[in-house]
Amino acid sequence: MNIHVFIGGIALWDLVDNFHTFVHVSGVVEHDDLVTSVGVVSGGKSAVSCGADRCVKVWDLENMHSTNTYRAHHDVVECISCHPTEPALFLSCSADGRVFLWDTRKSRPVTVLDTSPLLHSPKQVVWQPGTHNFAVGGECGQVVVKDTRKAVGATLSFSCHSRAVTKLSFCQENPRLLASASEDCTAVVMSVDKDAGRQIFKDTSHTDFVSSLSWQGNDNLFTCGWDSKVKNHCVSKSEQTCEDCVTVQMETDCIDKETVKKKIANISLVCNGNGAGLEST
Repeated sequence: MNIHVFIGGIALWDLVDNFHTFVHVSGVVEHDDLVTSVGVVSGGKSAVSCGADRCVKVWDLENMHSTNTYRAHHDVVECISCHPTEPALFLSCSADGRVFLWDTRKSRPVTVLDTSPLLHSPKQVVWQPGTHNFAVGGECGQVVVKDTRKAVGATLSFSCHSRAVTKLSFCQENPRLLASASEDCTAVVMSVDKDAGRQIFKDTSHTDFVSSLSWQGNDNLFTCGWDSKVKNHCVSKSEQTCEDCVTVQMETDCIDKETVKKKIANISLVCNGNGAGLEST
């Protein structure tokens, strides 16, 4: 099943014919403005959405209706990230400058998370699998990784983009790898350890905003952008040498940009009938 967002609502689609065909299953409109993000809750029976109407909604996917509506943010809610294993937990971030940790088991489900040293409004947020950590990306390209528990663990800060972060994704098979996409037309992969981090990959081949990305296994990263391109990157083959890497210590607010290695391959293939291309780097 795949969830699609549109103005004011969400739709549920099924992938059939060996994942080549989308079949519309159901859809419903309950938001009062654009839906900006949606996440599937652990177990797959419910989902959480957010939108420009400042609302966060929890959905029953079997009956396709919302079970709860929360109005805690004061501006557009930019992103939702459901916990990988705990169905009652999810994160949200908003143009009001705040990141919330939600626990729907509580009568007051919202906890405001400390995002310092993030300098600007958050645009993306994501859980790190198997830990209490989360990553948040800001409107000026900064990425911060820290623990949801106060005063626990190191705080890492990366200044890997020059414009807004559009997507963050930890690799499920290797959760220390964090990928980020940005409006500066780049995609970056960072290695996140307990008390330090470093940038290990950067792609600059997109010619317009990189809008999203997705991991396949622990080494392949797919990116897509406004340039109508879908690109496949082999992270290990393009990994930076020790001289090229940037180490980021805890509580560091910025890092210098480093020159990345040249692309090892550039193979253009036609992947569908709408003119989009698939490139492997």
